[in-house]
Formats: sequence, C-alpha cells, structure tokens
Amino acid sequence: STDMDRTLMSAMADLSGFYPPVGDDVWRESMNWQPIPVHTVPEKLDEVLAAKKPCPVYDYELKKLYKSQEFRAFDKKFKPIYQYLSDHSGKVVDSLQSVQNIYSCLHIEEIYNLTLPDWTKEVYPEKMFEISGLSFAVKTYTPTLARLKSGMLLKDILTHYDNKTKGHLSPNRNLFIYSAHDTTVANILNTLGVFKTIGYHNPPYTASVLFELRKISEKY
Repeated sequence: STDMDRTLMSAMADLSGFYPPVGDDVWRESMNWQPIPVHTVPEKLDEVLAAKKPCPVYDYELKKLYKSQEFRAFDKKFKPIYQYLSDHSGKVVDSLQSVQNIYSCLHIEEIYNLTLPDWTKEVYPEKMFEISGLSFAVKTYTPTLARLKSGMLLKDILTHYDNKTKGHLSPNRNLFIYSAHDTTVANILNTLGVFKTIGYHNPPYTASVLFELRKISEKY
C-alpha cells in the first residue's frame, strides 16, 4: 500500500473480505474479522507504488515534456477553458493538472448528488473530460517517463512471476495485492501501451488492474 490513510484502509477492508476467520482463527463470535498486517514505506522513499522517491532525471524529462511543442499546443488549445475556469472557480487554472483537480472535485460532488454551480454547465463534464483524462497520461507520456515512473512496479510484478515459476514462493502464495491510486492505474496502463487505446480518462473509484500468471500445458 502507499502510505496514505485511505489506501491503507482500503487494503484492510479488502483483506477483511478476502480472509474472514474460520476455525481457531475466530477470536470473537460477534466479530467476523481477523487482523492481517499491511506493510508500507513513507511516500518520499517509495519507488515502487507511490513512485515519489526523488528522481532528478524524471523531473528533468517531465519539464522537457511540458516545454515541448506538443504540450505548448495543448495549452494553447485549452487556454479558453483555463481562463473560463479561472474566472469562475476562484483558482488559477493554467495547466492540465489544475483542470483535472477541478474536474475531480465536481465529479465527487456529482456522485454525492450535490448541486453543481450553474457556471459548470458550460464546461463540465464534456469540455473538461478530455483535458482531465490527458492529465492522467502525462506522468508516463514518453517511454523514458514510463520506465522511470512505473518501471519499478512492473519489475516487482514480473519478479513475483519469476519467483513463482522457479518455486521460490510458498505453494500457497498465489496473490499479491497493491492498494494505490487512480494515478497508479493510469500510469501502469499507459506504461503497457493500452491507456490511449481505451481512451484517456479518470480511472473511476474502485478501479483495479489484474495481472494473471497462467500455466497451460505445463508452460507458464
């Protein structure tokens, strides 16, 4: 899990459903739950899941992307929406990410049946959808950014596969669960080259990506 309250709580909630106590593990009849440890590391040291461990090369490549002709063209194209949101939201909106922040806020309010301000009808959700979705692709937009942002997570998954095929894991160890964020989902999909294919978007709440190792005719 990443080192955030909500992801740790999600991990624990999932585990309580996956592994209800049975037999001797039932320690209180009125509580169908057993404690299962969840380990994590501070985000600033996490290079696998949060991927926020400092990386000067990544920071350089991301700045270079933002200054590229392609992204300057994006900013020019979306400038009228930036200005409209700045005028009506009370926030300075001048980037894909700042639009995404507002889009997510409005989306959450909509989910909980709150009344959105009238001014949002001009831009939400249609005009903001493309911008918000694109913002989720930025962190892994180039092969170099993808390698540096999601490479360690993909390596971790493939290492589990390798250890399983070589018998280095317990025979009963068949599942690894990562509890993370919408950005993690978007990053790994984009690193695998499928995010653009299905259409850039805000990964919805509870979205998951499942990787399976299969053994067919005695071959993995």
